[in-house]
Parts: sequence; structure tokens; C-alpha cells
Amino acid sequence: MLLSEIVRLAVDSFRASKMRFALTALGMVIGSASLILVVTIGLTGKQYILNLLQSIGTNMIELEYSGGGSGEITTFQNDFLTRDDERAVRLRVPTVMYSSPMLEMHDRISFGQGKVKDVLVLGVSPEYRLVRNLKVLSGRFFDDQDENTHTKVAVVTEAFAREMFGSAEGAVNESFQISGIPFTHCRHVQGEC
Repeated sequence: MLLSEIVRLAVDSFRASKMRFALTALGMVIGSASLILVVTIGLTGKQYILNLLQSIGTNMIELEYSGGGSGEITTFQNDFLTRDDERAVRLRVPTVMYSSPMLEMHDRISFGQGKVKDVLVLGVSPEYRLVRNLKVLSGRFFDDQDENTHTKVAVVTEAFAREMFGSAEGAVNESFQISGIPFTHCRHVQGEC
């Protein structure tokens, strides 16, 4: 068919039944828009999942001590992994690039104006940023000097910084308490913490 014949057929179809023509055109528009939307959402979701997996890393190993054994236990003695154990693993396994201990606890933190919320608190070392591939959005991540001087600093999520201090950028160098101990917020990160 020639283009002129196609145009003539479309005009004749429009003149004969305007409602059918309009509904057909509307169906084509909705169908095309739906297809574009579904493909866009699918590709965006795929990229989001790939970014999450990439931030974890392909060669990450998590060790957790779980003591115990079989039989009756008459005496109990904690035998947790220590920093010396971590150093020994790093010396004996040279392919370990980064490692960080992690102490997990839940606490209730006051956000002012009578709002108290349960939060997850992670006690980690400065290398945790490298292990989890965290991106610092403002301020800096705590370093070895903070760890050696036992400076009470915290890295918080952007949502925590906004709710606690009003804005993410205004939260840097502000203080808040965890279990009654004052911590200075020196930065926030995208993702966890």
C-alpha cells in the first residue's frame, strides 16, 4: 500500500465511525504508554538490585561465633571472637582485604518532643566502610585516630539525621545519646547504619 492510500483509508474510517476511530487511537496510546512504563520500571528495578548486590561485594564472608556443643553443660564460659582473633586471621589469610568487628544492639533514642524510637546500633571499626562499600554523603567516616582515642562519634543514615536534627547537612557535629552516652554525629551515609 502506498502512503496516500493508508491516509485515505484512515480518513474514510474516521468519517464513517468517529467513536470507533477514537477508541482505537486511545487503545494504541494506552498500550504504548503501558509498554514503555513496564519496561522502564523493570530496568530501574534491575539496576537498583544490581547496585545493592554490588555494594555488598562478591567476596564477602561474615563470621559469627556460636558457642556450645553436645551434652550437658555444667559450667559456662564465654569464648567470643576477639580483635586478636581478627588480626590472626588477617595474618594467616593474606587474601582478606578488609575486616571489621560488629557488635549489634537495639536501643531507644529520644528524637525530642516526646518522640522515642527503637534504632539499630552497630559498633564497628573504621574498615566497616570499606567492607560494606558505604558512601559518605556529608562529613567523614570515623577513622583510626577516632578509634585509638576512643572518641564517641557516630555515623547515621540520612533519614536519622533529618529526623533528629532537621537536615542532613545541619546534623554534622551535633550530639545525641545512645544508652546515656553522648555521641557526636560527624557524618551520615547512604544505606545502612
